[in-house]
Amino acid sequence: PGDEMILVSARGMVIRLPVSDVRQCGRNTQGVKLMDLPEGDVLVDAAVLSAEDGEIDRREASGDGRWDESVGTPG
Repeated sequence: PGDEMILVSARGMVIRLPVSDVRQCGRNTQGVKLMDLPEGDVLVDAAVLSAEDGEIDRREASGDGRWDESVGTPG
């Protein structure tokens, strides 16, 4: 098993999926949809669980849809 990704919505919806299942998108695409959210719900947190060392790389979603790099890895 490889690295896994966990996505969390504001309303408590959580999914966990292998990073290998996430397709890479090309330059001319709209991106990759990983989670179906009901209207009014937003993605608020994501984490990558490393299969190699067991570390968690956690990022928080900002209001503009970008990840807040300042969160980093929890100690």
